[in-house]
Amino acid sequence: MQDVQFISELLSVSLLKQLSGFDQDALEALYAKYDEPDQIEDGFDQDDFVDEFGRELSYLGEIEAHGSVVSTYATTFAHLYSLWSWIALSSDLPSAEIAAERYEAFMKQVGEYEPGSDSDPDVMTYAENSRGASTDLKQRTARHASLTNALRGQ
Repeated sequence: MQDVQFISELLSVSLLKQLSGFDQDALEALYAKYDEPDQIEDGFDQDDFVDEFGRELSYLGEIEAHGSVVSTYATTFAHLYSLWSWIALSSDLPSAEIAAERYEAFMKQVGEYEPGSDSDPDVMTYAENSRGASTDLKQRTARHASLTNALRGQ
């Protein structure tokens, strides 16, 4: 069930176009709201959502095709959620090749991070918010901002 819950969280980011902290009640409400797509009154178009989700998944696959960086570095729920959210919430994605190169460089630094070291602030923020309560909105938001900076080349 943990995998179903996690996939539901990824779908939530894609559907709502926002980060959220883990909240089982919110996921259940989301399922209830979208249980009958033809009865939804907020302009939801199921075909558009399926197309958009497919584009996000395809882009993730394209990043993976450049050096297997997704399967190498996005090995925890926190890292995969962060990468997926960056893809789903970005309006100007770089080429998958550039994203893969930047993601690999950033995640290598995250993996080498030691508390108290003189690290890049985005590396420090991402690494420190990947520990402990990594599903809280505050931690997810901090990781998202750091990863966005790194993948945009800032």
